[in-house]
Amino acid sequence: MGHYYRNLTRIIKLIDESIFNDKEKEVYLGILRDQLSSDGLMLLFYNSLQDKMFLAIN
Repeated sequence: MGHYYRNLTRIIKLIDESIFNDKEKEVYLGILRDQLSSDGLMLLFYNSLQDKMFLAIN
């Protein structure tokens, strides 16, 4: 599962750092989000919470 989230993170970072305007970024992130299952979205949500808690502790 680690490679799955690393790939998602890289794609999101690529979109975020691109020259697209905010509306275009929303479109591309929406396309990415549409590719994920409900379970995948839930795991991504909990994975992001875990990352935020780790950063808050350190």
